Amino acid sequence: RFIFSRGGGSKPEVGVCSNFLTNANVDDTITFAIESCPSFHHPLNPSSAVVFICTGTGFAPFRGLLQKRSYLKKRGEKMGNAYLLFGSRSSKEGLFEDDINSFIQDGTLTGVYKCYSREPGKKKQYTTDVMQTESVRQVLLPTLNNNGCHIYICGSASLAEKSKSVLIDMTSPSHVKKIIEEGRLHCDVFGALAG
Repeated sequence: RFIFSRGGGSKPEVGVCSNFLTNANVDDTITFAIESCPSFHHPLNPSSAVVFICTGTGFAPFRGLLQKRSYLKKRGEKMGNAYLLFGSRSSKEGLFEDDINSFIQDGTLTGVYKCYSREPGKKKQYTTDVMQTESVRQVLLPTLNNNGCHIYICGSASLAEKSKSVLIDMTSPSHVKKIIEEGRLHCDVFGALAG
């Protein structure tokens, strides 16, 4: 069983999967599915614009994609714009802070929009809330309307569905359908699957 506390807090929390397995009985039948994401890789065309949407540790897969972008950029490849929408509980968590700052400084990321759902003294804000702000919409719309733009979503299944809904509101149902049909929407998500 994995036990931890967030940001040095005193409230112990348990890992979702390890806690579930700890509480399972020896003869219990556990149904699960592992789905691979073969399209979850850097665009073949490095000049393609990209939008990364994630919460918390959902950034981990993006780290590899951004490392590749950084490598290609240093090699002299022409790179498209790259935006990160990153959400976590609070700025005190500092999740991937050094990596994100490094990618901003070396120009791998064009822009980063952070939000926090439990920042002391501030209103809860989620990645989909940030996507809907006028300032972010003005930046993202030209990128989303670029015919080669790739969108990556990593986090909960709920985040993916809500993000798709906001993308439809920002562009149109037919535009998002085209992105999906052309294999430019890449999701690596977790969540309980209905049986």
